[in-house]
Amino acid sequence: MICEKCGAQVNDGAAFCPICGAGIAAPAQPVYAAPAAEEEYDEAKDAADNKLFAILSYFGILWLIPLFAAPKSKFARFHANQGIIVTGLWVAAYIIQFILNLIKIPRTRPTYFGLTETYYIRPLGWIGWILLVGVGVMAIIGLLNAIKGEKKELPLIGKFQILK
Repeated sequence: MICEKCGAQVNDGAAFCPICGAGIAAPAQPVYAAPAAEEEYDEAKDAADNKLFAILSYFGILWLIPLFAAPKSKFARFHANQGIIVTGLWVAAYIIQFILNLIKIPRTRPTYFGLTETYYIRPLGWIGWILLVGVGVMAIIGLLNAIKGEKKELPLIGKFQILK
């Protein structure tokens, strides 16, 4: 600090000038500090910081982790949304497969000693498997997109939004 009256060097925190004895005014403190400006959204940084959470979104109920661990991340929420849809489709495909496997047609075939044996065929069971494979492919596509750090919509279901 410098004395305003004589221009002499004054130690910080001194109340009076050692040369002229004039009182030293304390430096003015800012009364109001402006709030820090909000950071701009950096998509690449968001993807890099929350990639693990996005990856976990495609493993069943683990889509809950990004919702609680990174609630403000647009990247993690995007993949959590798709993970919710994939999980719902997975459950629906299993239910459809179960129902289709209940439909069975009895058949008989001859066995040894002139006896017949009754067995059942399930003609629609393959439809459930096709659905499960399709949902699995969508989950893998979403997982690869999350690993690459991309926000690409999944085929057929990417337009649906559950999370806002």
